[in-house]
Amino acid sequence: MALLTYHQRIKNVLSMIAKDDQQSLPYSELLERVRDSMALDLMTPTRGFEKRIRKAVLHERLAHRVKLAVSSNGLLKITLTLTGVQYFKNFGVLTLYRHDEPGFRKLTVRELRKETQLINDVLAEIRGVISEGYGEQSQAFTDEDIPGLISQLLQKADNLGGQYTKLSSMLAEERKAECALLFAKAQRAVHVAKTGDDNM
Repeated sequence: MALLTYHQRIKNVLSMIAKDDQQSLPYSELLERVRDSMALDLMTPTRGFEKRIRKAVLHERLAHRVKLAVSSNGLLKITLTLTGVQYFKNFGVLTLYRHDEPGFRKLTVRELRKETQLINDVLAEIRGVISEGYGEQSQAFTDEDIPGLISQLLQKADNLGGQYTKLSSMLAEERKAECALLFAKAQRAVHVAKTGDDNM
């Protein structure tokens, strides 16, 4: 998997604050979060770290998604604009459209490729699950068969869940009866030990 660029890391941080309903954070915290993100990927910041961060932030400023300002306590702060809040709240979220929806016609070629790739990835995962469940027979299934197969698999899962619940209930009843029998035997043994009378 390709490593994230500085710009992608900054977008991830800004997306997190937007999704947490925050609008700003100190610039120093932005740098720290990018460093943390790199540390998770076992990377250390390069010599031009801060210069690259400034370049990425400038890109976001030119796109009118962020503003830089000095706060009352003298700290440099990065703030999301209204455009930025909307953009970063939806950053990394891919909306699937039906072909007859107006939003579908507005997609760029790049967005269409992403949507196609997402659908292909989901289909590949589903095909994997189906091939595990149906073995060689799964080769005969087409993509159009998948909704019906999923319904069948869900029905099987429901049936197995119902059977499991029934068997668990039966087992619990058997254990209860077994415990009652053992308790009765223990009571009898105590009675015999105390009285010597075996007629209980």
